[in-house]
Parts: sequence; structure tokens; C-alpha cells
Amino acid sequence: MAKRFKRNRALLAKLIYNKKDWFEKDSLVQEFFEMRSGDIIIDGSQTIAQYLEELTQYGALIFSNGRYRVRIQT
Repeated sequence: MAKRFKRNRALLAKLIYNKKDWFEKDSLVQEFFEMRSGDIIIDGSQTIAQYLEELTQYGALIFSNGRYRVRIQT
């Protein structure tokens, strides 16, 4: 099961960091759902929404008006 979570987290991170513009949580979840054939579990205790919130708190994402964006490093 740990391999499944690791694989899913890696795929989710790749999806997020390949975004070039603002995105909404629901569209990300749908894209992830389709890529994983319905397997959207990324952790035994964390949802995709919680994962996005954590990345926002760490400063990796910007959240504004219900949308997310990868923080551009300068």
C-alpha cells in the first residue's frame, strides 16, 4: 500500500508543478481521477484538498479566489 501512496503522491505533485497557470481544486481532482482510473488516494489520512492546503501553507502554492497557482521562484 505504501508504494501506491508514493506513486499517487508523485503523480499529483507532477500534475501540480506542471501547471503553467491558475487551476481549481476540482479540475485537478478530475484530471488526477482520470489518470489513476479512479484511484485518488494519496495518503491514508490526507485528501487532495488537504495536500493543496499544506503546499499553500509551505509557500509552494498561491491561493486566491478559489484557485491555486505554483509560486514562481525568482
